[in-house]
Amino acid sequence: AAAAAERTAAASKSAAAAGTSTAGPADGEPASDPVCSACGTAKPASTFTRAQLQKGPSKQRCSECVAAAEAASSSEADVKWETRYKEAKEAARKADAVGSAAEKLKAHSTVAAIEAEKVTGLKPVILGRGGRGRGSWRGAARGRGLSS
Repeated sequence: AAAAAERTAAASKSAAAAGTSTAGPADGEPASDPVCSACGTAKPASTFTRAQLQKGPSKQRCSECVAAAEAASSSEADVKWETRYKEAKEAARKADAVGSAAEKLKAHSTVAAIEAEKVTGLKPVILGRGGRGRGSWRGAARGRGLSS
């Protein structure tokens, strides 16, 4: 019994030195509600997703704050898309007025790519920029009996 009392005293002393407390909720007491890092309010755990609760107190956000952040992000992306689309449409209009066939094709292709990105959510793949395609410098002479 004396050894147990000595151990608890030593544990509380080391916890006080570390700045933490060993006193947690008792068996009958409910745990404290998690605090949302975005709005700073303590809310019941049911208002947090499991993934948010696993992030820890400094990063966890309630479902309302997560939804608000996603809405703000999507509206910002919509505004950015609208500006890109208007600029591409203006460039296509100018190319139609005075441009060559190649300029018209390029301008209208850009407009189509931006529209497709909005519909599908996929960015266009730009070919011919030093990838591993046919025009690449990598391995051009390998396997053909030619020396590099």
